Order: sequence, then C-alpha cells, then structure tokens
Amino acid sequence: MKKQLLTLILSVLYYTLYANPGEQAYDSIMNIMKDRSIPLLERYYMTGDIEYYTFPQQIIILKTLLPEAKEYEDKAVITRLYSVIANQNILSENLEEAKTYLDSAFLYKGKFENNAIAGLMYFTAGHYYHDLNDVRNAHENYYESAKYLQKLPSRPPLLTDIYYNLAGIYVLWGDENRLKELIEEMEEVPVYFPHQHMLNSWVIGEYYNVQYSKYNQPALLDSVIKYNLYAVDLYDQNELTHDQKHQVAQNYVSLVRAYIEKGDIEAARKSLAQVDTLTNKEKWSTLMQLNTVKGQFYAFNKEYDKAKQALNEALKQLGVLKEEQKTDFYDYYIEIYDRLGYIYEQQKRYEEALICEKKSLEYRKQIFNRENTTIVNDLRTQYNLDQQERIVNQLTLLSERRRNINILAVVVLILFLALIVQLVVRFRITKRANENKLKLEQMKRKESELQVELYKSRHEEKEREFEIMQNEAQQRRMQSYLEGLETARERLSKELHDNISNELLALKMRMLQSEKSEEIIEKLGQIQAEVRAVSHDLLPPVFQHARFTEVLYDYVFQWNELSQGGTAKSPYGTQLVLDFNPEDESWDELPEDVNLGLYRIIQESVGNALKHAEATQINITLSRETDTITLAIQDNGKGFEVQGDHHGIGLKLIKERAKGLNGQATIQSAPDKGTKIEVIIRCS
Repeated sequence: MKKQLLTLILSVLYYTLYANPGEQAYDSIMNIMKDRSIPLLERYYMTGDIEYYTFPQQIIILKTLLPEAKEYEDKAVITRLYSVIANQNILSENLEEAKTYLDSAFLYKGKFENNAIAGLMYFTAGHYYHDLNDVRNAHENYYESAKYLQKLPSRPPLLTDIYYNLAGIYVLWGDENRLKELIEEMEEVPVYFPHQHMLNSWVIGEYYNVQYSKYNQPALLDSVIKYNLYAVDLYDQNELTHDQKHQVAQNYVSLVRAYIEKGDIEAARKSLAQVDTLTNKEKWSTLMQLNTVKGQFYAFNKEYDKAKQALNEALKQLGVLKEEQKTDFYDYYIEIYDRLGYIYEQQKRYEEALICEKKSLEYRKQIFNRENTTIVNDLRTQYNLDQQERIVNQLTLLSERRRNINILAVVVLILFLALIVQLVVRFRITKRANENKLKLEQMKRKESELQVELYKSRHEEKEREFEIMQNEAQQRRMQSYLEGLETARERLSKELHDNISNELLALKMRMLQSEKSEEIIEKLGQIQAEVRAVSHDLLPPVFQHARFTEVLYDYVFQWNELSQGGTAKSPYGTQLVLDFNPEDESWDELPEDVNLGLYRIIQESVGNALKHAEATQINITLSRETDTITLAIQDNGKGFEVQGDHHGIGLKLIKERAKGLNGQATIQSAPDKGTKIEVIIRCS
C-alpha cells in the first residue's frame, strides 16, 4: 500500500512539474532520477515525457539512469537510453558525442527482443549518417529501422518520419519506382498528427518532381505545387513544433523550384520569402540550402550579382559544414558550381564559367570514383562468395561420389534388392550431376561477366592515369624550356658582357686617343650602355647577394637612366614606376624561385610593352596579403583586343611562369586603353 501511494505521489509531482517547466522543475526531476529508492523502471518510464526541457537538460536527465540501466537484466532499457541520448546530441549538432553513445547502443544489438527499441536504435543511426551526408549508410539504417517497426502490432507514427527520410534519399538518386513503393507503404501507417499529413504530401510532391525531371511534362509540376500547398495549408491551420517549421520550409523550397520551372516569378518570389522566414539561421545546413535556392531564383530572374552573392555564401557555409562534419557534400558542390557556371556564361565571362565547369566536373569525378570503388568492392565480395560456394559444391559432389561408391560396394553383396537400390542411386546421381553441371555453367558465366566489368574498370583507370601523365609531361616540357631559356640568357649575357661590351669599350678608347668625332664616341658609349643593360636583363639576378626589393629597384633605376631622352631600346623615353605594398622586409623572405619568377615576368611584361604598346609609363605594383602575392603591370600604351589572336610567345611565357609558381595570370586590354597584366600567386 505504501509503495502504491508513493508511486501516485511521484506521478502527480511529475506531471505538475511539466505543467510549469523551469529551473525548479528541472531540479525536482533530477532529484527524482537520483533517488534509488524509487524503482528503476518507474523513473525510466518518466523519461518518455521530458521534451519540455532543453536538449542539454534532457541528456543530463537520461545520463543519470545509465549506471543502473547497465546492470538491468532487460538490455532494451540501456539501449533506449543510449539511443535517445545519441539522438539528442545529433539534434544539438554534437555529432562526435552522438557517435560515442550510438556505438554503445549497438553493443547490445541482438541481446533483446523489443522491436520498438531496435527500430529506434537503427532510426538514430540513420539520423546520424544522414547528418553526415553518408547516404548509403543512412539508407541502410533507415531501411533496417522500418523492418523492425513494421513487426509491431500497430505501426507507429515514427514510420512516417522514416519513410520521409528514405524518400529524400530516393529523390537524390532519382529512383521514382522506390518512391512509388514508399507512398504505398505510407498509406498503411495510421495518421494521428497533422505533421504526418505534411510529410506524406511532401513525398508525393517529390515523386511527381522526379517524374518531371525525367519526362519534362508541365502537368507534373501542377501536382508538385498541389501537394506542397496542401502541406503549407496544414501548417497554417495548426500549431506545430519547430521540427514542422523546418519541414514546411522544405515545402516552400519545392514550391520555389516548381514555380521557377513554370515561369511564375511572382509566386516563386513569395515562396522564397517564406523560406527565408522559416529557415533556422543558426544552422549552417539550412542556411546553405536557403542561399542555394536564392541563387537559383535570382539567376532565373537575371539578377546575376545577387545570385552569385547567394551561391558564394552557400559555398562558404558548405566549407564550414565540410570541416565540422568531416564529409564531402559533393552533390551540393556540383549544383552550386553548375549554377555559377550558368551565370558566368550568361554574363559572357567564359573564363570564370570554365573554372566553375571544371570544379563541377572534378566533384562529379570524385562521386564516380567513390561509387566505382564501392561497386568494385561489392563485386569482389560477391565473387569471393561465389568462389566459396563453388568449392562447397565441389566438396559436396566428392562426398556424394564417395558415399555412392560405398553403397555400390554393399550392393554387390546383395542380390536382387541390391540391384534395385543400385538403379535408384544411379538415377539420383545422374540428376544431381546435371543440376550441378548447370549450376557450374551459370557460375562460370557470372564469373566471365565479373571479369569483363573488372577489365572495363581497369581500362578506365588506365585512361585516367594516361591523361595525368600527359599533363605532367607537358608541364615538364615547359619547365625544361624555361630552364633552357634561362641558361641561354645567361650564356648570351656573358657573351655580350665579356666580348661585345669589351670590344666596344676598346674601340671607344682608341677613338678617344685618335681624336675622332665626339658624336661617334657618344654613340659608342650609348651602344655600350645598351649592351650592358641587355646583358643585365638576360643574366638572372643573384638574390643571395642582394635583396629582392633591391634587385627590382636597381632594375627600375637602370632602366629609367637608360630611357632618358629616348634610346634605341626605349624610343619613347618610357619611365618605370615601382611600388611595394606593404613596404617591409617580408618581400625578402620569399623563396628564390618565386623571386626569379616574378623578376622574369616583370622583364617579359616590360619588354612586351616596349615592343608593341608605344607606352611612355609602366606602373609595377607588388601587393601581398597573408599567403597571396599580386603583381600588377599596367602601361599607358595603345593596347589591343584581348579576344583576338594577339597572344604571342611573350604572353604565353608569362602565363606559364605564373602557372609554374602555383599562380594564374590574367590580361586586360583594349585599343587606346593601355594594357594591364595581373599575376596572382599562392605561397604556402
């Protein structure tokens, strides 16, 4: 009697606490959970209604029971506690701790017979892998959870959530047949809550959306809009929780995309505003999805700058998610880069469009390689199983033959009865031999098919390796060319300096002694200076004896001295202006190959401006921010059409040198507008 009275008091106190949840209520429920005078099961059942507390509070409440639950005979109790704690950590985006408790729950797999708890455990695992974007493992666990929950006498509402999550995976795979099967399964689950109707409507709408993507029939879009609007109306008519708020945001996302396909820009704009209102801005995943659909809408409305801004924000958020969750998100990267490429193409910025297309293709290759590896591993596993089965069949056949030999030995000793037995046994042997022969032929055919698939896979791998080798060989040839060019420059510099320059000096001295014309002497001096300048241009600077900034300042000074009044090398009196940003010693800490590469790019750019641009001033600007170096060389010459066929060896050398420094060179020019060459280098 006292025990029943205590239970009644605890129950009243428990429900009173939840009528006014707060810190006092939380302290009270914690005191109850710690009171071991109350039976474990009574406290355990009370944890079924603690959703009023915050996720951290719920986790602490559940953890309080863990030490006792580990010793409890029914392992379903400890499995449920671990699973719920893991699920709450997933909702709190604490995936590492969630994995710890999920692994603990799976330690008890097969040690209890409670289908509901087993279904909950697999559902939590599916939820975990779904948040990691591990689609295959998420699908496997959701599917296993559904199998356990379908065994219950009445199907629980949780099955609707599982079917909804499976539908999201089948939408990603574009599998309309499995979506149709899911819709039929969902019809057998009793509907108790409005959010179940919302989930059902979204699944049906996405089924029609997948069909539209395959068959491109506009009438299918009407069905997509119809079922998503039905879900939205349910949300507006009922007071639903935060989870349903997230779900209705998904309905509005589907509406935005459907209205865009129909060309109804105003309806799409209104639905996008609802997505913006309902999206949880504190979660990177939902914020990334919001920016992605914004980018799609703005691109359709030809607001390309807004579209690029939204899509670039989505890329940043994907980067954060990738770092936090340690997963790839290849599908999302492909979608975003495809949309960015389309925008750049519409703006006729084909170089940026090509970069986006290459990145999208790179992620598609990653998906292909990952799936190809999975398929090959599955084929290898299946091949090993078939081989083992073949060995077992062979051993069985040998065993049968030995047994039959023994039977024949006995039958020889028996007269009439032995003969009858022998005939029966022979008949059975023949039948089984034919069956085994047929099975062996089938297995050989399967083995041949597997070998063909493996050959195709290896052939494709060889083609990819050959392509990589071609690219590497091309880079090596260009590097050899540049190294040979440096060697030739150094040799020519020495020849000019040691022979021609000295000969001109000797000729100048003889003319001074012979009192010849001063004009000839001055011309010879000018020629000697120009030869010395050419020699210095060809000779690579010695950075171990002079700082990088000093070498460049000397180069500009020598050039400006030579250019005063105009020379054969600079008939327009071209002046060079050099600027470092920042002006500190960080420039002298660069590797020597980077110093030499930048120096040669400046030489080549200045030489091009003098040969073709008729420039009177060339501005050289070097900027550095963290690990990025930007070199800008701009002249006031006559310029040229960048789109035309004006790219000579000089500009190609500049681009190859930039590429060799892990950078990229861009050229901007127009007739009578001068030319700007910008090189951006990444230094780690």
